[in-house]
Amino acid sequence: MTGKEIFDKATAAVNSKNLPQPSKPESKDPEFTFPEDPNQLKSIEVGQWMLRLTSYLVYAIRLLGLVDSELVGISSEYKLANNKYLREAREDIGGRVTAEVVEIGVLRAHPDLEPLYSRQVELNAIKVQLEARIKVYDQAYAAMSREITRREVEKR
Repeated sequence: MTGKEIFDKATAAVNSKNLPQPSKPESKDPEFTFPEDPNQLKSIEVGQWMLRLTSYLVYAIRLLGLVDSELVGISSEYKLANNKYLREAREDIGGRVTAEVVEIGVLRAHPDLEPLYSRQVELNAIKVQLEARIKVYDQAYAAMSREITRREVEKR
């Protein structure tokens, strides 16, 4: 089974559960400026920020799930194909070498594995960026939540 087939099968299995997925947030801006002092915001604005951040967060988590799922399939397909040629590559290289050197030898001898390797690297890079954005949204949401808590405490 190829990585794509694994991904498609997993996606179909999850989709068959009829769980709703968050849609892409409506914001057209590729960046946002977080308020330096949430204390200056009206309560309604704090709530709007929390909703906006929640929409970014859940959508980023959805994308991370898709990337992770595809990465599982691609990595498995690559690993199986790579393992098939490891012994041959070790014999061609000779001597004691690192796993990375052997992997390079496999890729040179079998360029058909290059697309799988490249896609795996690309998905890992996307995953790192999504994880970073999720942390940003989570931290920003927490800051707004603390502002609401601070306001409630001051009212008492």
